[in-house]
Amino acid sequence: MPMKKFSFLLFVSLLLGSSGCAPVATMQTPTLAPLLTATRTPFPPARTPTPTSTFTQVPTVTPTLDPAAHFEVSSPLADILLEELSTILSGSFIQPAPGLDDGHHGSDFAYYRHGKHDTMLGLPVYSLLNGIVVGVTSDKKPYGNLVIIETSLQTIPKDFLSLLAPPTELNAYPYNPRMQYCPGLKEQNWTGTVGSLYILYGHLIEPTPLDVGDEVASGQLVGGVGNTGLSGNPHLHLEMRWGSSGTKFASMGYYDTAAAQEEMLEYCNWRISGRFVLQDPMAFLASWAIYSQSQ
Repeated sequence: MPMKKFSFLLFVSLLLGSSGCAPVATMQTPTLAPLLTATRTPFPPARTPTPTSTFTQVPTVTPTLDPAAHFEVSSPLADILLEELSTILSGSFIQPAPGLDDGHHGSDFAYYRHGKHDTMLGLPVYSLLNGIVVGVTSDKKPYGNLVIIETSLQTIPKDFLSLLAPPTELNAYPYNPRMQYCPGLKEQNWTGTVGSLYILYGHLIEPTPLDVGDEVASGQLVGGVGNTGLSGNPHLHLEMRWGSSGTKFASMGYYDTAAAQEEMLEYCNWRISGRFVLQDPMAFLASWAIYSQSQ
């Protein structure tokens, strides 16, 4: 191929990939199975999934003598240090308006080449924190394959928690008619108390092998980087929210005529109801850097 034609094709490829929405060239899709042999922490034994319902309260795990003493934060991506995550940030957090599904609710991480890796597709994704799996969705728009892991505030060191300054109360957002496919939110009238941090890992290459109820250690493999859901290029979408403890999440689906009403309501509860308050993942990591340096 002439050099000028190759350069032009490379330029077009990079331009489309940077938008986060444009289609990308077809490539051979790796499977998650080979990654399982490289996991730093083995998966818990396979178990039969338990049916979940929207916002079902589950028993709170009784803390050990000092769970915060074993608190760890691990990089969510293989071969990327925590302090390197900012160098591959491809989509920054943008605070949405209350009750609307605008802004950008998390942080996106992507690269085309990094160190020994020529692609990000299939790169192992690890859990940032210790926690419990409370939500699993398989290939539904917009998140694609996702897993949600809950970490109790009781397990987070108080000095670190004070840097994060999470909200203490949860209040329903007023219903906005622009979100017409969230009819279940019209008559909201409730308040809640924050007790946990929930982290969502989205666009995974395959459904996570974890089940709701599984305990997860910081640094444990939860999946691989993918391009599922409403995604224009392989990347990890990381989303953090403060909410009431013990919430389980049924399947989420939205922006898709095939999504069931229950899936759309679950999405609306997570995104725009006010039941969960957003946390900028990069601000979380910046606070962790300050805290860890003081120890």
